[in-house]
Amino acid sequence: YLNFYLEGNSDFTLDVMDLYIDTDNNPATGLISWMWPAGSGAEYLCEGSVPGGWGDVLQHQGPAGSGWDWSSVASFSDAFQFSDFKTVDGKKAIEFSVKRSVLGPMSKAVNFGLIESNSGWTEIGWMPLTQAPESKFLKVDL
Repeated sequence: YLNFYLEGNSDFTLDVMDLYIDTDNNPATGLISWMWPAGSGAEYLCEGSVPGGWGDVLQHQGPAGSGWDWSSVASFSDAFQFSDFKTVDGKKAIEFSVKRSVLGPMSKAVNFGLIESNSGWTEIGWMPLTQAPESKFLKVDL
């Protein structure tokens, strides 16, 4: 599993989560997002609602670049395990795991970016910083 632990403020709900994952550690492959102009390259997009219980893991299909060409490889129910939201030191927190087998081969690191939207699909949070010249995915060594 690829494990995540997230904390947020009282508005943190993950009503709609877009988790972009660069599994080959190459920002020049996959979806190259304008939101992270200094480096993205997502091979996978995990999009869905944590409290709503719906979502899919999508794999980027087409050539590298900004083309929105995704194919579903798994549902959230098949690929994810979510904890309940907890309160930790006054912040809302959640842990979740994604089956690594769903994400294909990985290099020695994985890069990711996350956007949280409300139920009306209005963006309310993101990490790391988006839409600045230095914005790029977070890198985590495996």
